[in-house]
Amino acid sequence: MDKKTKWKKLDPRIKALIENGIRDHHRSMFVIVGDKGRDQVPILHHLLSKAVVKARPSVLWCYKKELGFSTHRKKLMRQLQKKQKSGKLDVNEDNPFELFVCATEIRWCYYSETHKILGNTFGACVLQDFEALTPNTLARTIETVEGGGLVVLLLHSMDSLRQLATMSMDVHARYRTESHQDVVGRFNERFLLSLANCRRCLVLDDKFNVLPLSESTLATIKPTSTVANLDGLSASGRQLKELQESMLTDPESDQRFARLVGLCRTLDQARTLLAFLDLLSDYNKSNAQQQQQMRVAALTASRGRGKSAALGLAIAAAVGKGVANVCVTSPGPENIATLMQFAVKGLQAMGWEQHTDFTIVESSDPDSAKCIVKICLRVQQHRYTIAYLAPSANSKPDSAELLCIDEAAAIPLATVRAMMGSHLCFLSSTVNGYEGTGRSLSLKLISQLRQDASSQLKEITLDESIRYGPGDPIESWLNDLLCLDCSSVPMLHSGCPSPSQCQLYYVNRDTLFAYHKFTENFLHRLMSLYVSSHYRNSPNDLQMLSDAPAHHIFVLLGPFDKQAGPNQLPEILSVLQVCLEGAINRDSVHRALAQGRRPAGDLVPWTVSQQFSDADFPSLSGARVVRVATHPDYQRMGYGSRALQLLADYYEGKFPFLAEESAAEKEEAVSASRALPPLLSALTERRPEPLHYLAVSFGLTHDLTRFWKRAGFAPLYLRQTPNAITGEHSAVLLRHLATNDAPHPDWLLDYFVDFRRRLIYLLAGDSLRRLPVAFALELVRHRQLQARRPPVLNSARVEQSFSAYDLRRLSDYAAAQADHYLITDLLCPLARLYFAGDLGEMGGLTVTQQAILLGCGLQMKSADSVAADLSMPVSQVLGLFNRIIRKAERTLRELQEAGVAERLLPDLRPSEAPLVGSGQQQPSLADELNTGAAEVEAEHRRRLQELLLADGGAEEFAIPADAAPGSALPTLNRVNSAKSKQQQQQQPGGNKRGGGHGGGGKKKKPKFK
Repeated sequence: MDKKTKWKKLDPRIKALIENGIRDHHRSMFVIVGDKGRDQVPILHHLLSKAVVKARPSVLWCYKKELGFSTHRKKLMRQLQKKQKSGKLDVNEDNPFELFVCATEIRWCYYSETHKILGNTFGACVLQDFEALTPNTLARTIETVEGGGLVVLLLHSMDSLRQLATMSMDVHARYRTESHQDVVGRFNERFLLSLANCRRCLVLDDKFNVLPLSESTLATIKPTSTVANLDGLSASGRQLKELQESMLTDPESDQRFARLVGLCRTLDQARTLLAFLDLLSDYNKSNAQQQQQMRVAALTASRGRGKSAALGLAIAAAVGKGVANVCVTSPGPENIATLMQFAVKGLQAMGWEQHTDFTIVESSDPDSAKCIVKICLRVQQHRYTIAYLAPSANSKPDSAELLCIDEAAAIPLATVRAMMGSHLCFLSSTVNGYEGTGRSLSLKLISQLRQDASSQLKEITLDESIRYGPGDPIESWLNDLLCLDCSSVPMLHSGCPSPSQCQLYYVNRDTLFAYHKFTENFLHRLMSLYVSSHYRNSPNDLQMLSDAPAHHIFVLLGPFDKQAGPNQLPEILSVLQVCLEGAINRDSVHRALAQGRRPAGDLVPWTVSQQFSDADFPSLSGARVVRVATHPDYQRMGYGSRALQLLADYYEGKFPFLAEESAAEKEEAVSASRALPPLLSALTERRPEPLHYLAVSFGLTHDLTRFWKRAGFAPLYLRQTPNAITGEHSAVLLRHLATNDAPHPDWLLDYFVDFRRRLIYLLAGDSLRRLPVAFALELVRHRQLQARRPPVLNSARVEQSFSAYDLRRLSDYAAAQADHYLITDLLCPLARLYFAGDLGEMGGLTVTQQAILLGCGLQMKSADSVAADLSMPVSQVLGLFNRIIRKAERTLRELQEAGVAERLLPDLRPSEAPLVGSGQQQPSLADELNTGAAEVEAEHRRRLQELLLADGGAEEFAIPADAAPGSALPTLNRVNSAKSKQQQQQQPGGNKRGGGHGGGGKKKKPKFK
């Protein structure tokens, strides 16, 4: 430091803010603007060190790539020691920052490696390189600061804080696509405005001058003489201390469990452990009735409340209660590190020693190195085991007496239900936080357990944080900024309007993220629908929603209430988030495909282009539905389908663009400010972008697939391997829009036919074979597209797939002369031909029969497996299977007969050919030959009649009307008699003239003279 530098008196309110935070066990935040803000960090840390009554606080320093200074502590220490020995060291004059680095325990961390600091606690956190900061890293790093600590955010010099809103962030590069380049920093502007409402945040320059943005905060800072309480504990801390002391001094309580309670950090955590102990006390191995009933304890809390630690202590208590086999499951071994560590601490607190009484086994996986996966305890010839079990639908811990599921929301719901049995089950789940594990997943499971009469459910909630005290202003500010605490969905008071009366509105994002009182309320309502839906949410999604230029928001609202006030917010029934994709230059596509790379963004165009090797598809424009979320109280009522239909109508141009607004629409629009546009706009007030298709990408489930297919979407891509976390296969579905510039009317049908052809061969794979047959049938069938191009019999493919012996075997089974194992090898080609449309309708199979044919033929499942998927008896499945083969055999036989007829009658026109495989009963080959013979005979008679008429007429053969029966015929000459005899011999029936009187008696043969 220069000797001529003048010392400046520090604003006392800065010191008061730090001391108040230590007193209330709350965190404080400082935003320092200026290039020399780094040099002010040691001063703030010095104030913190003097105020706290404990060791020097540690520091977490996060940065992007380069710090800009040396962090080599040993080197700096050697330089300082050299100065000290030479007598040249002056603490006041030398660089205080170097002294700060040498004397303080600092953890230097890249932003890309902040996931490694989870579970650690620091006294202060410094964040530099603001352009590399993301909402996820912001929440992740601030959470590690303990109560009374500091959060310091360093910004570069700028003329005005408004420049922060226009700052280009690193994450913006991922938001840009070829057709959407203009990024608007709405999130930074909202972040800047939110700092003014944070009661524990001061915005300073690099000379410790308080900027005007913090004027409201300065009014609430009051210096206090009392830095902390006498005992340094809060009210809940005193209650926890009293509880721990009472259990240790109570002679009736088990001292082992009292020592476990002594390890708890908060009162909520201690009460949770006691609740687990009560459940374990009721555990009785000999009670068969309880063994058959599912008993579950569900622990839910926000992040940083000590759920994993409480579960670890509960496991140690279970071993002390005599539970011999404990299984622990989580998304991965690294997720149970805290749980296993506290399980070891609990065993040690109960009097057992490592290596003497128990041993631990660490994971051999490099990704989860040093993670404990098994604990083996031996006490008095009894063996106790705590082991990790990977989550899987096939992993059923039948031998476990206690099952612990940590972070149940990150495991597929079906897998959790499959693993839960009659044993005691402890599960925990994060309901909100930056991880975004998904509140809805855990709530769905808990709601199912509530409705299940065969289960006993105990719900436990943790509210108090481990690191800081309740009511922390920094936590409230962060939750409001990142919409982390949107767990409660507001109840709607507008009733249940008909979906046909609801309308879709466009949301202006400039107004939505303007940090206005009403728009913030509307934003939290919108995000609460996201949280309550089946989507996984994270704070980064909020920044993408606000800043990404290709993203747009639509909301479905009920009829507008004219009696509502002008400031009353409309109630959201459903929300749509779409992303415009496509319109990629053909040269860019060819260049990317040649280099084998895939640019960021444009998910659907690049995926479809790579799957079909089609370089023309990315040039089409489309909108991908990123999310569609409906209010949880109004789901399965048609509101989501109504919103999608209105969206398709909007992009098809069915809403005329009106330049002027009506008065009613102006009243309905909620304006955040006079300078801002209306929050909501009718579809007639905005010109739609020209699009060719709507698309969606999601993890396949049966219900979601049926929902999107009803909306007119068809699958074009299916990932063959399931997701490691959700266990679902990713898929891409498309719906074509009726536009004038479409490539051709059936372009989507051509893609679907090719996708179906490939899927038919892939269903026999290891992963897709596990799909339920009804679910797989939904992927293969599409009524709307198949109606435009009905299946037609392909005789060439049939003749190539089946030999004469194969047809004979099918005929034997259809006639009940053979077992179904005789034709097992024929099911695969038969099913492939049918679902590819080469066998026509094949006699009109029902949906159940189609599912059986798909399961047995394409997925290679046994009849027992198909019966289990369809919840039908095996005998009924085999009966329907026999009907399928009979219809197939009849279709193939008709095809063979039609081929013979075609060879016998080559002159038959194609239009006169019999329709085979159309589902109608066709005539046999013998009937067709008899019909042809009758036609030839009729033609022969006609020609014979013409010869008779040409020979002299037929008058001489006439019989008088008054001739008596049996009278003699007129005399004929010999020539006519011979001709008549020759004519009678040529007639096919051999009948004689004169025998056609119709009488049944025997007639006398006439004589000719």
